[in-house]
Amino acid sequence: MRPLILRRFWQTRRRLAFVLSMCFCVLGLAPATYGQTDSVDQLIDQLHNPNARVRVQAAVALGRIKDPRAVEPLIAALKDPNINVRRTVVRLLGEFKDPRAIAPLITAFKDTDYFCQSGAVEALGKIGAPAVEPLIAAMKDVDPLVQMSAAEALGKTYDPRAVEPLIAAMKDVNPLVQRSAASGLGSTKDPRAVEPLIAATKDPNYGVRTAAANALSEIKDPRAVHFLLAAWKERDMAVIDGAHNFFIARHERGSDDVLIQMLDESGNSSIAQDFLNSGNRKLENAARAWAARHRITIVKW
Repeated sequence: MRPLILRRFWQTRRRLAFVLSMCFCVLGLAPATYGQTDSVDQLIDQLHNPNARVRVQAAVALGRIKDPRAVEPLIAALKDPNINVRRTVVRLLGEFKDPRAIAPLITAFKDTDYFCQSGAVEALGKIGAPAVEPLIAAMKDVDPLVQMSAAEALGKTYDPRAVEPLIAAMKDVNPLVQRSAASGLGSTKDPRAVEPLIAATKDPNYGVRTAAANALSEIKDPRAVHFLLAAWKERDMAVIDGAHNFFIARHERGSDDVLIQMLDESGNSSIAQDFLNSGNRKLENAARAWAARHRITIVKW
């Protein structure tokens, strides 16, 4: 009887120690309290726990500690059947900035969950320079989804090597790839992108034109500003649509009515959301009216 009691005592003690260890890890206190080596090993083991919530908590705790030994187990967790685990892991791998995660994160572009895909884009952007060449290679993938995600991730690396491949992608036959390339160029804010983006504002596809205009508004090169103001005078609605935040900020004379016209003619919930949070009472009211007509919920931040 006594050995059984002792055995249960030690089992309970070990379980309690793990729970406390995880709590301290989440708070960033594990190394000072329980010893990092034991905590990391225990947390890695818990990435295989049958309970998905425990797996998420273990991943978060490993992200707090940032021990390099956690990278490979977290990479393996990219294949976890639970969406919340994958969403957590894909974000954390970006925080580690470890090149070992690059190829698996590019593979995660094909995840069935949108937030895992977008999380992989953000993570590769954080890894930065080491991810550039693999992402340039991914731009040639046969899967448009991979191409699109690679283009956005390239922009988020803010690396000069990303600009030329993104400019080349602006001529892709797939408008969705073109739009992602424009978004990536906007993120780079590189002056080399101005002329190709101006040319793209004449593309037959409306979405490509708006994406190019949005990118030009982010670059803020004098040529881009001059072009946007000229497009405003010509009432080019695709350009006004894509660069609407630029025009809201400038508050040109009579701009409210033109912006509201654009929202009514071709706007979407994202634009209405921007209007609602613009600090402009007239645009806010227009956004609420538009949302009510379309039965869409928009939120004031």
